[in-house]
Amino acid sequence: MAVCVYGFRMMLLVNKVAVVAASGLFLMGFYVFWNRFDPATRGPVYRWGDGHFWPAFASAVLIILANPISFGAFLGDWSRYVPRDTSKRALMAASTGAQFLGLVPCAFGLITASIIAREAPKYLESINYAEGCWR
Repeated sequence: MAVCVYGFRMMLLVNKVAVVAASGLFLMGFYVFWNRFDPATRGPVYRWGDGHFWPAFASAVLIILANPISFGAFLGDWSRYVPRDTSKRALMAASTGAQFLGLVPCAFGLITASIIAREAPKYLESINYAEGCWR
């Protein structure tokens, strides 16, 4: 709505602020949770070919692939604002770097999920119970 009222420059300003704010929050989150993260935490053991393996594997792959697939459309749209004298190498390096930076939120989710799985395994059940109280 703000873009419609205030225009394109307002959208760019909001985007710059949102990226810096989100990056700061992720860095603070990594700092807060890092000492509680245990990479050896094991969730349910799904064996190759097990009936539960493929749905979990496909879900994880689709979540990770959502980033580059959705990024392609935005990159094509925003490329008209890139100066024509920008080298192809710099453009590809920026695009590749953005893809890897897009994995930071996924890593943060992985860290917090492993902490929740170890320290509060009934976390989602508790949220569902509390959600029933909101109605």
